[in-house]
Amino acid sequence: VSRDGGTVRRIAFSEFSESSSRLANALMALGAGPGDFACVVVGRVPSWYTVLFGAMKAGVVSMPGTNLLTAHDIAYRVNHAGATLAIVSPEHCAKVDAVRAECPTLKHFIVVDGEREGWLSLDRLLADASPVLARASLPATRATDMTLAYFTSGTTSMAKMVPRDHAHALAHAATGLFWMDLRPSDIHWSLTDTGWAKAGTSVLIGPWSCGAAVVFHDGPFDARRRFELIQRYRVSVFCAP
Repeated sequence: VSRDGGTVRRIAFSEFSESSSRLANALMALGAGPGDFACVVVGRVPSWYTVLFGAMKAGVVSMPGTNLLTAHDIAYRVNHAGATLAIVSPEHCAKVDAVRAECPTLKHFIVVDGEREGWLSLDRLLADASPVLARASLPATRATDMTLAYFTSGTTSMAKMVPRDHAHALAHAATGLFWMDLRPSDIHWSLTDTGWAKAGTSVLIGPWSCGAAVVFHDGPFDARRRFELIQRYRVSVFCAP
C-alpha cells in the first residue's frame, strides 16, 4: 500500500520467486556467497522481501537493521560481522558513506529503489540477472546454516548479534498456524519495523508459511488511518508491538 494509502499493488508469490532468484544470481556474480554477511536497512517496501530471500538463495547472511540506525550503529554491525555488503534504502546511503573508511570489509554497496553515485542499483542488478537460479551450482544448505543475524536493541549495553539458522523458518510455520491462526484466505498486517526479529516472524516467514497475504505499508503512523486501511483492505489478522 502506498505511503498515502491511496493505491495498492498486488504481488504474487511467483514475482518474489523470480526477483529473489535474479538477486541471488547478481550477488553470486559479484562474488558473494556462503560466509558473506550483508547489512540490510530497508523500509516496509516490497524490495525488502526480494533482498532477504535473494540473499538466502545465494547463501549470504542478512543482518536486518531498524530504520532508526545511525551511521555509528551501522559501522558497529558491519565490523562486528565483517560484512562485505551494504544493501540499504536511499535515505540510509549517506550514513554508510560516512563510515566507509571505518568499515574495511565492505566491498559492495547496493541501493534499493533508487540511484546514487558510487552505489549499485538493485533495479539494474535485477534487470541484468537471469530469473533462473542454477541450484546445482550452489552448495548444499543445512538446517543449521545461519541465514539471518539480528541485533538486540542495545538499550542497556552494546547490541549483541542473535543468529538464526534455516531451521528456524520451519519453526515459524507453527507461529503462523497456531499463534497468528493464519489460513490462505487471511490478510495479515503487522506493524513492526523491518529491522526487528518480529518482522521475520510476523511479516516474512509466519504468514507466508501459511499461504496468507501480507499488507505492507510504509506510511507514517496514524491510528485513525490504520483503522481505515484495515477496513479498506479487509485485514483479518492484525499484529502490533
